[in-house]
Amino acid sequence: MQDDLSAQMATLSPAVQTWVAWMMVCGFASVLFARRHRPARIVLLVFVATMVLGSVIFMIVPNIHLLGIAHLVLWIPLLIYLLQREVRTESFDPRSAYGVWVGLLMATMVVSLVFDVRDLILVATGAK
Repeated sequence: MQDDLSAQMATLSPAVQTWVAWMMVCGFASVLFARRHRPARIVLLVFVATMVLGSVIFMIVPNIHLLGIAHLVLWIPLLIYLLQREVRTESFDPRSAYGVWVGLLMATMVVSLVFDVRDLILVATGAK
């Protein structure tokens, strides 16, 4: 399975491969804030769960363009949680290192979700 996943990743454009690396950096940067911020611990847990769910999805249907299903299932609730429980609180400082990270993470997740929906539509229509 890992060889097939790696082979499919290699066929993606350098821009997409860079984007995937950026998503990983954003998600796993949560370890920098996990000690002091509970939402960062939740982000870390969700990113690990996303990798596990993505692996399960890939084992069932080995198409790299369907990995976005894991993002849709897990990241939409995470975005809602971060927005309601973190960003909308009075104590949230978007200029702090933590606030900048949360903002970058949320923006990255939103962009990724748009591409994930696009990929799902392309797969469903037979274009991918």
